[in-house]
Amino acid sequence: LFDQALDALLANKGENQAAYTTCCANTTASFALVSDSVKNISSLLVSKHNRTDLQKHLTALQKHEQNKLNLTAALHLERIRQLSAEPDSSTYNLLEQGISSLRAKLWDCIEAINLVLDEIRCDLADE
Repeated sequence: LFDQALDALLANKGENQAAYTTCCANTTASFALVSDSVKNISSLLVSKHNRTDLQKHLTALQKHEQNKLNLTAALHLERIRQLSAEPDSSTYNLLEQGISSLRAKLWDCIEAINLVLDEIRCDLADE
């Protein structure tokens, strides 16, 4: 949804920025709500089930998800900046390099998230 709002903004050459801004605010609020829920679940896993292993995984997962959100926001900003740059200009090329770098970092972050999820699955399967 977050990426779809950006695509719509870019397709309209930056017009209707209000819809994108609303989507960003909603995404941030949703992330905060999910983050609080995960913290509560993590606390319960330790206090009621003594699952410090799962708590560590959830903490790592939240760290990676926060990083993913930050990288996605940075990627969006670079793509929005690219709208105002002249194609074939040095600014445009620098922005393109930044976008490529951010996409690579985002991919690495997604792989880290998937690794943590695999570790959680393994720990639960070992029970």
